[in-house]
Amino acid sequence: IEKITSEHLIEDYNLKLFLTNQNYFKKIPLVSLRANAEQKLKDDDFVIQELETHNKAELLLFTNKHTVYKLKIYEIDDTKASSLGEYLTNILQMEPDEKIIYMVATDDYSGYMLFAFENGKVAKISLKSYATKTNRKKLSNAYSDLSKLVGIMYIKDDIELVAYSSIKKVLIFDTSNINVKTTRDSQGVQVLK
Repeated sequence: IEKITSEHLIEDYNLKLFLTNQNYFKKIPLVSLRANAEQKLKDDDFVIQELETHNKAELLLFTNKHTVYKLKIYEIDDTKASSLGEYLTNILQMEPDEKIIYMVATDDYSGYMLFAFENGKVAKISLKSYATKTNRKKLSNAYSDLSKLVGIMYIKDDIELVAYSSIKKVLIFDTSNINVKTTRDSQGVQVLK
């Protein structure tokens, strides 16, 4: 007999997530987004990431302080394009100078996070490394702090990327050549010197 939990009663629908530079977050159902697609933001704010997902997915929010916050998307109220959205600093009880820099929505923690560092190293971390048995909301050491982070990206499967250096050198590389690490704060491998 299948046991009915409160999660079975939660409505699942497609939506779009918006993250702004000043830590505002909008969760807008695709149905209401079709009616009004123009986003209202503070005068000096702008959208840094858009993501299409659904209401029952989990959300990972990476910060500039080497931390990741985890939320169930259905725990956040829907917003309209005409509102500023939810202020994540208050919802997550973040430090005053902490800022969300990237978000990932997942159902099964498949795929990888890529972290590119100023020293030319790239770390490829299995997304399963961020899954927890308990409902912990905050994970420390989400990525390495040995060098400044210059790029962050979620990939489902291996892809080819281009790395540009500060001295106008370019390198095309395939992410399959980077070994997967399960340690979240791995410093990665040297891709570019």
